[in-house]
Amino acid sequence: GMLNVACNPNPVFPAGKSEGNLRIENIPGNNYAVTVTVIRDDNGQTVYTSGLIEPGYFVENVTLDAVLAKGEYPALAKFTAFDPGTKEEMGSAGVRINILVQN
Repeated sequence: GMLNVACNPNPVFPAGKSEGNLRIENIPGNNYAVTVTVIRDDNGQTVYTSGLIEPGYFVENVTLDAVLAKGEYPALAKFTAFDPGTKEEMGSAGVRINILVQN
């Protein structure tokens, strides 16, 4: 099946340890719960991993799992879909994002 995903392509974090507006959404029409992993392009570091997000739910602000210095970080937000009954991984989709840390 298809997986529709959405997140902010340009999330802003005022500082490396502060919340930023990633705006992850699992579209209500999806059949699968998702997790989201954000992976930096330059070094492959995972800087954020969400919990399970059910269809129709969203996460507006997140705190990164890694503290980043001031700068811009091109990354991939990888959405992984899971069957609601079996919790089996059903596939994934990615969104290119550019993280901005202001201070």
